[in-house]
Amino acid sequence: MTPRTVPLVALALLLLTGEQRAPAQTSLPIPPREQRAFALGLALQAPAARAEVFLEAVRGLRAADMDDNSNAPIRRLAQQAAELRQAEARGYSEASRLLRAMGAPSNVRGWADGAARLLSAPPVMSKDARATLKTDPDTAAVLAAIDEAEAVKLIADRHAPALGAWLKLSGGGADIWAATLGRMAAGMRIASATGKPFLLPRETVRHLRQSAPPGTPLDVLRALSTLAPRGKGNLSYLVSLTAVTVPPETVAAPAQTFIDAYNAQPLADALTGPA
Repeated sequence: MTPRTVPLVALALLLLTGEQRAPAQTSLPIPPREQRAFALGLALQAPAARAEVFLEAVRGLRAADMDDNSNAPIRRLAQQAAELRQAEARGYSEASRLLRAMGAPSNVRGWADGAARLLSAPPVMSKDARATLKTDPDTAAVLAAIDEAEAVKLIADRHAPALGAWLKLSGGGADIWAATLGRMAAGMRIASATGKPFLLPRETVRHLRQSAPPGTPLDVLRALSTLAPRGKGNLSYLVSLTAVTVPPETVAAPAQTFIDAYNAQPLADALTGPA
């Protein structure tokens, strides 16, 4: 079982912000652009997190499942594959819409457009998948979904540096901060919804807490502190851990705090399912 986490590229994007700032002590309305940046992070991470849920289910398939004459395990995976494609298409379509609203040029947002179109069309099948299509369409659908999930991840990872550079140039560190928080919230929300452990990126959490933009809501700062506590009587912050596996119930409330603060409830429900 492999817990889900924010990709390492998210931390790299966050470090583009440069100098660290002390957390704000007062709360101001979050600017609309930062709300969009949070939503963008959520829209980009939700498909990746859901794909990992599917791939984990595939990896968990046992030999006994393959011998099941009813073929029920494979049929369930085929259904998950169909649902995954729909969820991925929604996520990248929403990411493209947000990038357009934020003024991103076509060379920054084009890959998201392409991913959404790819996932909305019939799946492209490999030679192995096509060979089983007529005799075992469920297996063919699962094989195609595996290939597609991995291909889309490669596309997203390849374009992440350019996206981070554009966010910093156009909106400054606050945009990258909000997008990174949105990514983390998506992974936390899906871990909570599926009841699976979450690989909490403590290094990212600490950096978010220490570099919060002025006016960050106090609830958000407190939620970050609960994820990576620090203070008198608590020495956990001295342990050099890049990430730590935590139970899903640990991240449910902080994720909801982030989503509420950035007015992202409808999008979170659409991309990750109700809490």
